Amino acid sequence: MVCSAPKTPLTYVKHDEEILAARDAARAKLPQLRDNFNDGFAPGEFMFVKAPFTTTDGGNEWMWVEVIEWKGDRIRGLLQNDPFHVPELRAGAEVVVAMGDVFDYILQRADGTSEGNETGRLMQKYER
Repeated sequence: MVCSAPKTPLTYVKHDEEILAARDAARAKLPQLRDNFNDGFAPGEFMFVKAPFTTTDGGNEWMWVEVIEWKGDRIRGLLQNDPFHVPELRAGAEVVVAMGDVFDYILQRADGTSEGNETGRLMQKYER
Protein backbone atom coordinates (compact mmCIF):
# COMPACT_ATOMS: atom_id res chain seq x y z
CA MET A 1 0.00 0.00 0.00
CA VAL A 2 1.31 3.42 -0.90
CA CYS A 3 0.81 6.07 1.73
CA SER A 4 0.38 9.66 0.79
CA ALA A 5 -1.14 12.74 2.29
CA PRO A 6 -3.72 14.68 0.33
CA LYS A 7 -2.34 16.50 -2.69
CA THR A 8 -3.32 20.05 -1.94
CA PRO A 9 -2.75 23.17 -3.98
CA LEU A 10 -1.58 26.33 -2.26
CA THR A 11 -4.63 27.87 -0.62
CA TYR A 12 -4.70 30.99 1.48
CA VAL A 13 -7.07 30.61 4.42
CA LYS A 14 -7.99 33.00 7.19
CA HIS A 15 -7.90 31.23 10.52
CA ASP A 16 -11.45 32.04 11.56
CA GLU A 17 -13.37 30.61 14.53
CA GLU A 18 -14.52 27.54 12.59
CA ILE A 19 -11.01 26.63 11.42
CA LEU A 20 -9.55 27.24 14.88
CA ALA A 21 -12.26 25.09 16.50
CA ALA A 22 -11.39 22.23 14.09
CA ARG A 23 -7.70 22.71 14.93
CA ASP A 24 -8.43 22.59 18.66
CA ALA A 25 -10.52 19.40 18.25
CA ALA A 26 -7.64 17.78 16.33
CA ARG A 27 -5.09 18.86 18.93
CA ALA A 28 -7.22 17.36 21.72
CA LYS A 29 -6.84 13.94 20.05
CA LEU A 30 -3.06 14.12 19.65
CA PRO A 31 -2.04 12.61 23.02
CA GLN A 32 -4.14 9.49 22.34
CA LEU A 33 -2.92 9.32 18.74
CA ARG A 34 0.68 9.55 19.98
CA ASP A 35 0.06 6.66 22.38
CA ASN A 36 -1.57 4.60 19.63
CA PHE A 37 1.31 5.35 17.24
CA ASN A 38 3.91 4.33 19.82
CA ASP A 39 1.98 1.16 20.68
CA GLY A 40 2.22 0.25 16.99
CA PHE A 41 -0.32 0.75 14.25
CA ALA A 42 -1.77 -2.20 12.38
CA PRO A 43 0.01 -3.09 9.13
CA GLY A 44 -0.98 -0.63 6.42
CA GLU A 45 -1.90 2.21 8.78
CA PHE A 46 -0.17 5.58 8.56
CA MET A 47 -0.47 8.96 10.21
CA PHE A 48 0.17 12.44 8.93
CA VAL A 49 0.21 15.74 10.78
CA LYS A 50 -0.21 19.20 9.30
CA ALA A 51 2.48 21.55 10.58
CA PRO A 52 3.73 25.07 9.85
CA PHE A 53 7.00 25.86 8.11
CA THR A 54 8.35 29.41 8.02
CA THR A 55 8.22 31.03 4.58
CA THR A 56 10.72 33.43 3.06
CA ASP A 57 8.47 36.37 4.03
CA GLY A 58 8.13 35.22 7.66
CA GLY A 59 4.67 33.67 7.31
CA ASN A 60 3.70 30.03 7.56
CA GLU A 61 3.14 27.42 4.90
CA TRP A 62 1.21 24.46 6.27
CA MET A 63 2.29 21.07 4.99
CA TRP A 64 1.68 17.41 5.69
CA VAL A 65 4.30 15.28 7.43
CA GLU A 66 4.18 11.47 7.59
CA VAL A 67 4.96 10.53 11.18
CA ILE A 68 7.90 8.14 11.53
CA GLU A 69 8.78 8.79 15.19
CA TRP A 70 6.92 10.49 18.03
CA LYS A 71 8.71 11.03 21.32
CA GLY A 72 7.00 13.30 23.82
CA ASP A 73 6.30 16.60 22.06
CA ARG A 74 8.73 15.89 19.19
CA ILE A 75 7.39 14.47 15.92
CA ARG A 76 9.88 13.35 13.31
CA GLY A 77 8.60 12.66 9.85
CA LEU A 78 8.84 12.93 6.10
CA LEU A 79 7.52 16.02 4.36
CA GLN A 80 4.74 15.07 1.95
CA ASN A 81 4.45 18.34 0.01
CA ASP A 82 6.72 20.37 -2.21
CA PRO A 83 6.49 23.80 -0.62
CA PHE A 84 5.76 26.93 -2.60
CA HIS A 85 7.46 29.44 -0.27
CA VAL A 86 10.03 27.42 1.72
CA PRO A 87 12.82 26.96 -0.83
CA GLU A 88 15.13 24.90 1.38
CA LEU A 89 12.61 22.05 1.69
CA ARG A 90 11.35 19.39 -0.73
CA ALA A 91 8.88 16.52 -0.44
CA GLY A 92 10.62 13.59 1.21
CA ALA A 93 12.80 15.75 3.47
CA GLU A 94 13.05 14.59 7.07
CA VAL A 95 11.65 17.26 9.38
CA VAL A 96 10.88 17.66 13.07
CA VAL A 97 7.79 19.45 14.34
CA ALA A 98 6.48 20.17 17.82
CA MET A 99 3.20 18.56 18.81
CA GLY A 100 1.96 21.98 19.96
CA ASP A 101 2.35 23.31 16.40
CA VAL A 102 0.23 20.58 14.79
CA PHE A 103 -2.86 22.00 13.10
CA ASP A 104 -4.56 18.78 12.00
CA TYR A 105 -3.94 15.08 11.45
CA ILE A 106 -4.94 12.24 9.18
CA LEU A 107 -5.02 8.67 10.40
CA GLN A 108 -5.09 6.48 7.28
CA ARG A 109 -6.34 2.99 8.06
CA ALA A 110 -5.38 -0.17 6.19
CA ASP A 111 -8.96 -0.60 4.91
CA GLY A 112 -8.78 2.75 3.09
CA THR A 113 -10.86 4.73 5.58
CA SER A 114 -9.41 7.68 7.43
CA GLU A 115 -10.13 10.12 10.20
CA GLY A 116 -9.06 13.70 10.75
CA ASN A 117 -8.39 16.42 8.16
CA GLU A 118 -11.32 18.49 9.38
CA THR A 119 -9.48 21.72 8.55
CA GLY A 120 -8.98 20.39 5.01
CA ARG A 121 -12.70 19.80 4.62
CA LEU A 122 -13.39 23.33 5.80
CA MET A 123 -10.83 24.73 3.34
CA GLN A 124 -12.56 22.88 0.49
CA LYS A 125 -15.87 24.39 1.58
CA TYR A 126 -14.34 27.88 1.49
CA GLU A 127 -12.96 27.32 -2.01
CA ARG A 128 -16.41 26.64 -3.45
